[in-house]
Amino acid sequence: MSQVTLAKLIGASPTSISYWESGLRIPKIEQLMKIAEVFKINGIELLDDDRADAFSPIFGNAELSLVDAFRNLNGEGKHILSTIAQSLLLNPLYKNR
Repeated sequence: MSQVTLAKLIGASPTSISYWESGLRIPKIEQLMKIAEVFKINGIELLDDDRADAFSPIFGNAELSLVDAFRNLNGEGKHILSTIAQSLLLNPLYKNR
């Protein structure tokens, strides 16, 4: 894929893409997530090993999978899932202690 095509898909400039590729600048997290959507991968996979490792203690594979699944739902599906999650959080049986 060309820099111009990717730039159009994520709403960035081709110059920004060039800077990111050359390591002169790094994209914002929002831009990383858009790139991940384009390539249908997890956003953490775009980070170098050191940066990806920094996210490991924060987000496990199960949590990242849930985020990916949520992002693939339409508005109604997101609303339903959010309602279910809120219901679970209100029940002490399902909360972390």
